[in-house]
Amino acid sequence: MIKVEADEIDRVISEVIRQELNKIRQEEDGQLNILSEELASNLRLASPKSNGRSRHYANGWRKRIDRIAGYNIYVVYNKSKPRLTHILEKGTMPRKTLKGYSRGSGTAIPHIQKETEKIYEKLIRR
Repeated sequence: MIKVEADEIDRVISEVIRQELNKIRQEEDGQLNILSEELASNLRLASPKSNGRSRHYANGWRKRIDRIAGYNIYVVYNKSKPRLTHILEKGTMPRKTLKGYSRGSGTAIPHIQKETEKIYEKLIRR
């Protein structure tokens, strides 16, 4: 039990609230750090791999921590082939040339959204 003067009660209450919020923030940061690392490793496994010996896209998933306004922002991104993420996830639109040939029809291989939804469900359960 804390004994406090009447004129200091607002300072003491705000200090206790600040300490509790810092504890909660540290717990959340630890969980988000673990989950973002898990998402990056899951994307390495779930990403499409080329038939050749190079697997740059699948092995390029990384986790980065940005600090904005005192908060940690966890970003999972593809370092080696960042431009391929949207093309592989959404596919490309088929189009015809002037002579009528079909070009550019890439089928979608959805892999990012599936893994992200799994991590969201884990985060909500925690």
